Amino acid sequence: MPSSRDLWRDIWKFATGDLTTATLLVVIGVILLTTTWLPQMPSPDPTVYARWLAEVRARFGPLVPLLQSVGLFTVSSSPAFRAILALLGGCFLLRVIEGMVQLRHGFIEWKQEHHSSRLRDRIANWPWSLTSPAAATAGGLLLILSLLVNCLWGWEQGGLVIQGGERLTLSGTAGWVALSDTAQRITHSEGLTVHVDERGPGVLVHASDKAGGVLMLQQAAGDEPVSQLKLPLVLDQYFAIPEAHLIVRLIPQHEGQPEASSPISVQLYRVPSGQLAAQTLLESDGEVLIDGITIHFTAFPYARLTVVHNPARGITLCAIILLVAGLVGDALCTGRHRAGVAYMQTG
Repeated sequence: MPSSRDLWRDIWKFATGDLTTATLLVVIGVILLTTTWLPQMPSPDPTVYARWLAEVRARFGPLVPLLQSVGLFTVSSSPAFRAILALLGGCFLLRVIEGMVQLRHGFIEWKQEHHSSRLRDRIANWPWSLTSPAAATAGGLLLILSLLVNCLWGWEQGGLVIQGGERLTLSGTAGWVALSDTAQRITHSEGLTVHVDERGPGVLVHASDKAGGVLMLQQAAGDEPVSQLKLPLVLDQYFAIPEAHLIVRLIPQHEGQPEASSPISVQLYRVPSGQLAAQTLLESDGEVLIDGITIHFTAFPYARLTVVHNPARGITLCAIILLVAGLVGDALCTGRHRAGVAYMQTG
């Protein structure tokens, strides 16, 4: 019967073995590859979630309930994924400890053998073959740690639509993003990374009567009438001018990807008949006149954003530097060792 010391030694070898580490890395790689094909559920913001759900249903159709039930839309935030990351982090930690022990023994031997040597010779004979793997393993450990930190405290909000001149407070956070009037410059609170997914046209609308009086606008039944509306033209937009008995439809005229300067088709319908009363195409700012009423349109382009909070960005950078340095150093040491063996064999 094996002793407890042998049992712990076997457990240690299993945890620090290349096969165990490689298996966990492959599993994590497959999971991350799955998240690139299956869009992960966004933040609980109702508007963003509704847009995400509509896109998922259009893409996967009747498979959506099944995919949701097995958790494939929440893979990156699932407890199982975090547990696998924790296991891989534990394996890397044990490998770092093992590497430090080996490096310590190598340092003692190096110090004894080259204590009186010149500095250049001492550096040349430093046990780089032990240092490089330890650095690479430490980089891998830090990389796993950064993933865990991002899983616990990081977040991503996608599909956020913001118009020029607006500042948007992110749901459930203290963060914010703001867009310049031209929709070209984005500012945001500290600690955020903002990606622009697309830019498109939008308008600021107000209406006036013959005497220049302001006419109230209403975007949907039950909404409070307002003197002006800001409308991002992600899709067709409608609004009413109740006093003039008119419904206005705005249609962005873009093919494929939208652009901030895309022309806009304006259609006016009479209420309650539904008869088309007027139609025109706006290339930029403009006005539409009908029955003594003037509808003013000012270009206010929009941007669709994805906002990411990555609290482990610094850890990730350090991890990549250590990992690359360790792998390059290990490759150089391996190449030098092979060259030395070949030289000895030929000699």
